[in-house]
Amino acid sequence: MNLWNLIYRVAWIALGIVFLAGAGLAFVPKWEQYRDYRRRHEETLADIRLQEEMINLLKEKQDRFRTDPRFVERIGHDLGLARPGEVVFRFRDDDAAGTNRPPPTPPNVPPPPSR
Repeated sequence: MNLWNLIYRVAWIALGIVFLAGAGLAFVPKWEQYRDYRRRHEETLADIRLQEEMINLLKEKQDRFRTDPRFVERIGHDLGLARPGEVVFRFRDDDAAGTNRPPPTPPNVPPPPSR
């Protein structure tokens, strides 16, 4: 009888371990899904904060358009607009114009020696 009690106890312990392992394996995908939801939630909150900052910036610009004529004039000049009799000069950057290249070598001059 003592041997059968030992076998029953070992069998119940093994069954409990199998049950716990199965339950653990069943919850692992849900845990991963939860972590993914939390990550996306944090990203969404960061996007919302960014959008709120953009809205506040646009509201500030809107208020400046209503109250600050110098701001309106500067924005108009940035867009290339001018008042009658006014001249707007635009300067291009050297990098944007493509003038930052070395000058071409004349055709009959050998290139400098390489070391």
